[in-house]
Formats: sequence, structure tokens, C-alpha cells
Amino acid sequence: MKKKLIVIMLAGMLAVSTAACGGSGDDSSADNAQETDKGGDSSSEKNIEIQTGQYAAGMYKIGTDMPAGTYLVTGDEGYVEVSSDSSGELDSVLTNDTFTDRTYITVSDGQYLQFEGTATPADDAPAYEAEDGYYPEGKYLVGKDIPAGEYNISVVENSDLDYGYVEISSDASGSVDAIISSENIETNIYRTVEDGQFLKMVGAEIKG
Repeated sequence: MKKKLIVIMLAGMLAVSTAACGGSGDDSSADNAQETDKGGDSSSEKNIEIQTGQYAAGMYKIGTDMPAGTYLVTGDEGYVEVSSDSSGELDSVLTNDTFTDRTYITVSDGQYLQFEGTATPADDAPAYEAEDGYYPEGKYLVGKDIPAGEYNISVVENSDLDYGYVEISSDASGSVDAIISSENIETNIYRTVEDGQFLKMVGAEIKG
């Protein structure tokens, strides 16, 4: 009788142990499924970021982190800098600039782009839509953001600056060699721009 009782107890313990192991396996499968779902969501979000073609503020190595080309950088108040290497030395800085609302910058493979704001490939960026012909300070691609033609550019009223700055360049490299004309203005100035050029205004605007 004792032997029979011991056998029954062992069988019961084995059944409980087997059930426990089975339950643990189910929980593990559920956890794995949840992890898979989470991984899928993360991958999906990453794909969305890539598809939008936008880059958040930071420093990028061109040709590795982002493709070479021209980018529209937007933000309320921002900064862009292109350097030849990652030494951080002043001699490596090819161009840098502060901007309001929008600017364009062209970068090549091997260079480094550091910026505040959001960068979008120029070809993918929507054209600026002016309201009643009004263009606030910023940089515009002529023929896309603003039509070619003659414009009356004036100093922004109640600006922190006592003057405005107007620049026309042949490209968005930020190179001095690309500047076609530039001047500080105290009241207003007329300027004519052509398709493919870039019009930059700081403390200045086109009222329309």
C-alpha cells in the first residue's frame, strides 16, 4: 500500500512539473511574440523616417549618414556648418551660417554637415508658398520658391537689427566665390534674380 501511494505521489508531482514547464514555455512564446511585435513597430517607424527623407538636428558624415546634395534646412532660428573633417578645428570649417526660418546648403561626399533644425533634400522639399507675394527673411531658390524677376526688398520693421542684409548667390555651397552680389541696406533696395540663383535675406523682407 505504501509503495502504491508513493508511486501515485510521484506521478502527481511529475504532472505538476510538466504543467509548470509547459506554462513557462507558453509565457516565453508570448514574450517573444511581444518582442517581435515591438521590433516590427520600431522597424516600421525607422522606415517612415527614411521614406520622409528628413534629417533631425545633429552632425552627419556625407556619403555615410546622408547622401551628398543640396538640402533645405528649416527652423525658427538655426545654424549650419560644413567642415572638411571631424577635428573640430577652425581650419576645417568650410562654411557656416545662422539663419531664420529657412536656408539651403550643398554638401559633398567626405564632408561633415552640422545643423540645427530639420534638413530635407531640396528635390523633395515643397516649394515655398508666399501669401500675397510676401517673403520673410530666409533663403529662397529662384524658380522654385520665388519667381525670377525684380523685387523691392526692405528692412524688417521693428527688427533687432538696424539694417538688413541681401545676398544673391549662384549656388548653395556657402562659398564666397558663389556670391554674385551682397549688401547691407538701411531702408530698401531693388534686386533682380534669375532661375537657379539663391536669394538670401537677413533682417529684410519682400512685402509683396
